Amino acid sequence: MSKNTRQRFYTGDVCRFLKSGNTVRLLEPHGTREWVVERVSGASKGKQMICRESALQQQEKANDTQ
Repeated sequence: MSKNTRQRFYTGDVCRFLKSGNTVRLLEPHGTREWVVERVSGASKGKQMICRESALQQQEKANDTQ
């Protein structure tokens, strides 16, 4: 991805939190370029936290490969 291209995030998207590698779901925007997210798997499933967009990576969708 180009340095000047910003990812687009939307409520309900599933992303990877880069620091820990956990899969998270975006719940709601929180300020500028921050999101309230919820872990969707693992021992801490359901834990909510606030993440900056720069710490999130969008997941590839299965249907996009066709």
